[in-house]
Amino acid sequence: KKIHIEMALQQSHIADQLDMLAQQNGWMSHPNATAMEQTNAQIPLKENQGHMPVYDNGNAPTQTH
Repeated sequence: KKIHIEMALQQSHIADQLDMLAQQNGWMSHPNATAMEQTNAQIPLKENQGHMPVYDNGNAPTQTH
């Protein structure tokens, strides 16, 4: 039981350290982007899918080749 408590405390400490690192490096902030900017950022991903399904408006996947 003691070992499990120590492991949980270690995991909590590591999570706190990662959170602090992320905040210091600005990884926790979310960029402000318009809906159009978000859509435009997805276009290269959709064009280069190859074997991966492309989702159109959140509906069923289609294959691109």
